[in-house]
Amino acid sequence: MTELLKLPQHVLPLFGLCLGWPADNPDLKPRLPASILVHENSYQPLDKDELAQYDEQLAEYYLTRAAIIAGIPGAIISAEQSLKKAAHLFWIICTNRVGQRAKTATPMYDTRAFDQV
Repeated sequence: MTELLKLPQHVLPLFGLCLGWPADNPDLKPRLPASILVHENSYQPLDKDELAQYDEQLAEYYLTRAAIIAGIPGAIISAEQSLKKAAHLFWIICTNRVGQRAKTATPMYDTRAFDQV
């Protein structure tokens, strides 16, 4: 991404933003009910029936969007994949010298572990 944007050294894009109008008006993604998310004064036990109903709604939503789902919503990323992405981002930050101290030009983090990746 840094090459595509022709960014100078020590600059790293953190997010992208796209503005415009959708070609169509897709259905809104179902949200977890507030009764599952909000607990007043104390923790309330999870209503498994309500959660199962939400899971059904979410599965139907993904099917209508032609998403390929294998038992769980496609938006959920496994912990292993998430850690790999975080490690890769950390490697990008370190190798682009984003974390350098100004006077010493010494990396703030030891990047030797990423040499093996």
